[in-house]
Amino acid sequence: MTDFCPKCGKKAEDGEKVCPICGEEMTSISQDNDNNKKERGKNRINLFRNIIISVVVLVVLFVNCTVVARYFNAGKNIANTINTQKSELKILKKTSKKQYEVSGEAATEKDDEEGNDKSEAEGEKKAEEEIKRSENLGLHKKDKYLSMMDELDKEAIELADEELNGNQEKLLNYTSKIYKKYDTLLNMIYSDISAALENGELEELKSDEIDWINKKDEMASYAVGSEDTSESDENWAYFDSLATSTKDRCYYLIHKYMH
Repeated sequence: MTDFCPKCGKKAEDGEKVCPICGEEMTSISQDNDNNKKERGKNRINLFRNIIISVVVLVVLFVNCTVVARYFNAGKNIANTINTQKSELKILKKTSKKQYEVSGEAATEKDDEEGNDKSEAEGEKKAEEEIKRSENLGLHKKDKYLSMMDELDKEAIELADEELNGNQEKLLNYTSKIYKKYDTLLNMIYSDISAALENGELEELKSDEIDWINKKDEMASYAVGSEDTSESDENWAYFDSLATSTKDRCYYLIHKYMH
């Protein structure tokens, strides 16, 4: 194979290893081809290696982004579920305290009108009874119980924020727990009021309480919903209705009987 100078292109004479013109080492065409092939092979290997590395990096980034997005969406979905659950809870709805205040005032005005129609002696007797009732501590706790109700209303909201996590079992636990708290407070209110009433008024309160209990249970059963409602949904809806009715009953008794 004929050698040539790779720099100036001079054809090498027999035995010449170095170009006499430029001093470059003589190489054969086949050697150049071999070198080119080796160089191309190295470049091809480097190219494949870079492609593989790039693909691996992209796969890792995709997996990481997918995992992060999944956790983000999961957290977002849980938050949306919690907000939906809270919006469905009747117990968290603000109680219209004015309606009970108006009812109490209307009852007082009605009593005053009836008193004007009675004789002076009966009016004096009624006044004495009112004074006696005012002196009874069982009815002189309106501010105390309103304050306790306000604290319990706030606790109901705080517990909802802490306990609900999109799980139906947690929702059931929450509603039953809040119902027990309102029911305990209602028993305290009822006990103080009944201890301060005369026989006639006490019997009237007891009768009204029985009617309310029946209505409360009826409303709770109605709140369960349709046949498509799951057993878990039925349970929390039932206790939510009981808690709401009991909460309203507390405000009703406080405004009607206490001062």
